[in-house]
Order: sequence, then C-alpha cells, then structure tokens
Amino acid sequence: MTFLQDYALVPVVLVGLTSLVLLFYPNWRWTLLAVGVQYLAVAWLVSLSWPAGLAAIKLVVGWMAGAVLSTVQATIDPPSEALSGRLFRLMVAILLLVVIFTLPPTTRAWLQVSQPVFWGGMVLAGMGLLQVSMTSRPLRVVLGLLSFLAGFEVLYAGLEFSVLVAGLMAAINLGLALAGTYLLSTPEQKEAG
Repeated sequence: MTFLQDYALVPVVLVGLTSLVLLFYPNWRWTLLAVGVQYLAVAWLVSLSWPAGLAAIKLVVGWMAGAVLSTVQATIDPPSEALSGRLFRLMVAILLLVVIFTLPPTTRAWLQVSQPVFWGGMVLAGMGLLQVSMTSRPLRVVLGLLSFLAGFEVLYAGLEFSVLVAGLMAAINLGLALAGTYLLSTPEQKEAG
C-alpha cells in the first residue's frame, strides 16, 4: 500500500492525460482505451482512501462501461472536426488545469482530502463537465458524464467510506453506459455519424 501512496501523483498525471485524449482525439478506439486507463487511475486514487478490494470495483465498473460503449460504437464513423475547434478546447482545458492546480490550499482543506485526491477528483470533474458542455455527440457526452462522476467518486471516497454508495455509483455508471449505448444505436445517430 505504501507504493500507491508514495507515487500518488502518477494517477493525477494519468487522469490529466486521459482527460485530454477524451477531449481531443476523435478515434473511438483510443478514447475507450483512455477510459480504461482513466479508471485505472481512479481506482488508484480511491485506494488511497478505501481498501484495495473496494477500490477495484471502480476499475471493473469503468472497464465494463467502456466495453458496453464499444459494442455499438464500432459501427459509427465520427465526423471530422475543424482545427479551430480543437485549439479552442485546448485553450479552455489549459485554463481549467491552471485554475485547478493554483487553487488555494484552503479549498483542499475545506474538503479534507489529500492533495493528489483533490487534484485528481477536480481534474476529472472539471474536464468531464468541459467535455459535456462542448459537444453534442452521444459518445462524447456519455464519456464526459462518466469522467465527471469518476471525479465525484474520487472526492467522495476521500471524505467518507460507504459500501452502499460505492454500489450505487457503480449502478449509475453502468446505467449511464447502457443509456449511451442505446442513444448510439438509434437510427438517427447512425445516419448522423
């Protein structure tokens, strides 16, 4: 367990990188791979506060959500995006990361969580909301909502230990993935790309 605590900044970096991949990269295979790595980092961050067995639930649920989303996404080709849109998202993402990493220590003290847990949760929640607000494509919206919920779970795990809430959040994540799969499989979405 000390290895996970000694290298607690590694999942924060992973969360940041995977959030950027989810925000910019149009290929669904790479984005779903990023979801898998992101949930590995989420499980690592949660394991700093909870027992490893309970934190592993986050990993399994995240991988299951990615697998559910990948079943229907293989049949849909995403439309290409303009370079100006990507540059705008990059500038907003950088601004968001600067704000998160320069928040005063009193903000973290208010939540009473460790610094890596605070940074990881805030990056996940912020980038998830950013992704939801900047797209109308169902896969991107679902991935943004999953990222936001993962950020909430990381912060909540640092505050309180609750098996019931862990199970409820797992059900919400899987339900969201199933709803996204349904939205992606509708005929309108297949025609729109």
